[in-house]
This record gives sequence, C-alpha cells and structure tokens, in this order.
Amino acid sequence: MQVELQFPDDPATGARQLGYAHYSRYQVERSEVTFSHVDADYAVFDYTENGRRSAGVHVTTADGRESEIRCAGPLQGQLAPLGNSLRCDSDNALNGGQCP
Repeated sequence: MQVELQFPDDPATGARQLGYAHYSRYQVERSEVTFSHVDADYAVFDYTENGRRSAGVHVTTADGRESEIRCAGPLQGQLAPLGNSLRCDSDNALNGGQCP
C-alpha cells in the first residue's frame, strides 16, 4: 500500500498540530481528531449513536468541496484516549466552543 498523505512531515510535532474534539450525551459519543494540511481541513471521526458506530475521514477543501471516506469492516480502535494527549480544538462544534 502506498501512503498518500503523511501528516505532519515531522512526527515529533504532531501533538501540537492535531486538535481533539469530543461530545457525549445519552447513547451518543462523538470524537474527532482535526488538522489542516495545504488547502484542506481534515477530521478523522469516530461516532457512535444508538449503538451504531461509524468512523472515517471528512475532508473540506479551501474552495468548499467536501468528501468523506468511511472505514470498512470491523472498527477496532478508538479516538477518545487521544483527548489526553492532543490540544483541545476550541473551533470544533463538538466542543461547544469550550475547552477545559
């Protein structure tokens, strides 16, 4: 498999360049890891609602085009533990405009 995108170029700077957002309520859990690269914004997402889980990457380009690539097959990892290591993304609606 060929890598199409590696971010950041220097892995040692990753924790500073990646943002984390989380939202939770009864039967809903949503987590996102976000970053910008060149002319696009990326959100790696992991959502669970009413027992159904979906995950993937949402991409929005500078000209407003959007696309989403969903994970196929059984989902095994979780984004939630990254919330302890990444900066809070205060611009992400999942955080409700607030960061601890």
